[in-house]
Amino acid sequence: IELDTLTKDPQFQARGKLNDGVVKRYYDSYGAGAEFPPITVCRVEGMQILVDGWHRVEALTRLGRRLVEAEVVTCAREEALGIAAMANLKHGLPLKNGEIRKAFRLYVQG
Repeated sequence: IELDTLTKDPQFQARGKLNDGVVKRYYDSYGAGAEFPPITVCRVEGMQILVDGWHRVEALTRLGRRLVEAEVVTCAREEALGIAAMANLKHGLPLKNGEIRKAFRLYVQG
């Protein structure tokens, strides 16, 4: 999927901000040829909303890449919120307490 077609709506991200250290680590790994799991995108009402892979997308953008492998799910906005919440709770950088609460609220909305 083309990176510039993604909608990066903060409502679908439990984290307050991206962690620069994680982005740099991914940047270095991508630059060295490492492969990562596909990002997750929810197609909602014609938009391609990024729900999992924010740090990976930022690293690829900084590298000047235009494409990323993605799993695309067509769903309603509420379901996309639930998918985003579960992605943040399951893996990646551990969430802070406030981010856990936000992820839970996202999941309940979904």
